[in-house]
Amino acid sequence: MFSFSQTLRIPALLRNTSSLRKDVFRCPRFSLVSERSFVGTYKKESEKEYTEFKGEQYFKDDYTNVTPTILGKIGENLHNVPSHPLCLLKERIHACLEGFTHYDSFSPVVKVRDNFDRLLIEPDHPGRSKSDSFFFNRQHMLRTHTTTHELDVYEHRNIDKFTITADVYRRDEIDSSHYPVFHQMECVHLLDRSEIAKNAAHATHHPSKTPAGLVVSDPTSELSKLSESNPIQSEHSIEEVEIVAYQLKATLNHILYQLFAESAGSGDSTLEIRWIEAFFPFTSPSWEVEIFYQGAWLEVLGCGILKQKILDQAGWFLLKGSCN
Repeated sequence: MFSFSQTLRIPALLRNTSSLRKDVFRCPRFSLVSERSFVGTYKKESEKEYTEFKGEQYFKDDYTNVTPTILGKIGENLHNVPSHPLCLLKERIHACLEGFTHYDSFSPVVKVRDNFDRLLIEPDHPGRSKSDSFFFNRQHMLRTHTTTHELDVYEHRNIDKFTITADVYRRDEIDSSHYPVFHQMECVHLLDRSEIAKNAAHATHHPSKTPAGLVVSDPTSELSKLSESNPIQSEHSIEEVEIVAYQLKATLNHILYQLFAESAGSGDSTLEIRWIEAFFPFTSPSWEVEIFYQGAWLEVLGCGILKQKILDQAGWFLLKGSCN
């Protein structure tokens, strides 16, 4: 079983669009957590033994660092507000992905195990620290990426082509391109070996057509030259990975061209894209993609082939075949 997965970093897409920044980064605030709660006697929120959110009580421990201000951001759901730039962007991407199921309402409260351990994120990864993420306690936190919800889809929904759009939370220093709340979109397509063979035959007879205005630089195209830190997984053959990577890159090149060709600042419908090797704990090989946007290279997404171990643990080797 193969999965190629990509995560669009939506604030990055808007980084140089000053007219949109106010909507994205300066959201109206409301509070879902009262300053005082009656428990026998009034207690300040900081004095309570638990954090209450949407009817659930999360008992505090030495990891608790989520604040009423951050909790007050939850529920904005700007990606679902009609005519908001984030919603419009989401809908444009959906229009490029025929046959995909779209999810955009997962709860932001997740288990620490699902956010990190089950995605093979290392024990010493900086994202696990209280300085980088928001924790209710050692067991529950606010999601730091949309990838955590892939597990729910694999285990409970039996869907092999889907997107996930959501707000995510990290303890970033606020500047022109960083805020503790931002948005991501996850796109996933699961393939078994019969589908890969079918796609290979189709690509042979119907090669992907590159738009005339799209200029792609891809020094990563020769898989045999990938670095040791970004290998092809042992469960997959190089021929299979070549086919999946071809489909992944063609899909993303098409989406990026549709989104940016007329706004990249070139004066016409030309867009320059470059592919770069990357490392993510849950994919291998992995890549990042940059576009030449308004005079500078701008990173817009990371992607790769999901690690087989994650799929096996979720039971997809039973449902759809295995590369073992």
